[in-house]
Amino acid sequence: MGSTTGTGSRPPRVGLVVADRDVYGPHDHDTVPLRAALAELGVEAVEIEWTTTAFDPSTVDLLVVRSPWDYAGKVCAFDTWLSSAAQQVPVLNGPDLIRWNMDKRYLVELEAAGVPVIPTAYCASPGEVQDALFAARDGSVVVKPTVSAGAELTGLFLATDPAAGRLAADILDAGKQVMVQPEVASLTAGDERALFYFDGRYSHTVGKGAILARGGGFAGGTYTENPVRVEPTAGLREVAEAALREIAVRFGTPLYARLDVVDDVDLGPVLIEAEVFEPALFLADDQGDPTGAASRYAAAILARTRETGATGIPVA
Repeated sequence: MGSTTGTGSRPPRVGLVVADRDVYGPHDHDTVPLRAALAELGVEAVEIEWTTTAFDPSTVDLLVVRSPWDYAGKVCAFDTWLSSAAQQVPVLNGPDLIRWNMDKRYLVELEAAGVPVIPTAYCASPGEVQDALFAARDGSVVVKPTVSAGAELTGLFLATDPAAGRLAADILDAGKQVMVQPEVASLTAGDERALFYFDGRYSHTVGKGAILARGGGFAGGTYTENPVRVEPTAGLREVAEAALREIAVRFGTPLYARLDVVDDVDLGPVLIEAEVFEPALFLADDQGDPTGAASRYAAAILARTRETGATGIPVA
C-alpha cells in the first residue's frame, strides 16, 4: 500500500481528503496552514476531493481525512469510498473509528465507560420523540440528528414548541434518528470549549461562542463559529482525556481528535461530542499560527508516515 519503492526515491507524500472545494473550499481554513507546515517538514500534501478525485494510491503514502464535510448527505457513498481507499493505502483516522464516530450514538458507549455526557434521548419514531419532548416539557431542548455535520437540522426550542416536533419529523423523514437533549445553559451562553489532541498529545483549546438561537436557527442568522484561543480548566481536560483514553482502548490512538466539552453549573464538566472524523481544527487565526498548532499536527502526520514506511524516510 502506498509507495514503498525504497528509501530516498522521493519525499513522503500525503493525501488530504476534502469535500468539493467549489462548495466547501472557502470554509476549510485548516488545510492551507497544514499544507504549509507539512512542506516545512519536507512532506508534500495534495488535496483529494473524495467525490470527484480519482487518485493513484501509488503516489501517496498516507491519506489523512481532513474535511469531507459533504459526507452527511452521502453516507453510503462515503463509506464505499472509504473502504476502497483503505484497501489501497493507509487512512487516518482509521475507517473503523470513522464509522463509529459518524453516528453520535457512540456517546452511549462512552457514557457506559464512565465518561460524563449530556443526558440524551435517542428517538427512532414519532412516538419516542413525543415522549422525550413531554418528559422535558418544563424546559428547553436541543433537537438534532444522530448523523450530521455543521449543526444541520439542529435547533434549540421550548420543549412545548411545535417547531421542535416538526424538526424531529424532518430528521426522521431523512432516515435518521433524533437526539433530544435538555438545554445546557453554559452552551447557550457560549461557553463550549474544543480541546485538540494530535497523536494523543494535547495541542490547543478554543472557545467557539454560541451557535444556536432560541426558537430554531442560528445565533446571528447563520452558522458561525467565533474561535478564541483559551486555556481549559483541569476538569474539562479530565473529561476530554477520559474520552480520548476510551477511544484509544477501542481503536488505538487517533492521529487527531477534537473533544467538545462544557462546564455546566448543573451538570459539571461534560462531553458534548468527540470528533475524530472531520473536525475543524482552528489551526490558525488572524495572526497566523502563533502557538504552533499546525506544526504540531504536521509533526504527528510525519511520524505516521514513518510508520507506513514512506519513501524518503528511514523506518525507525
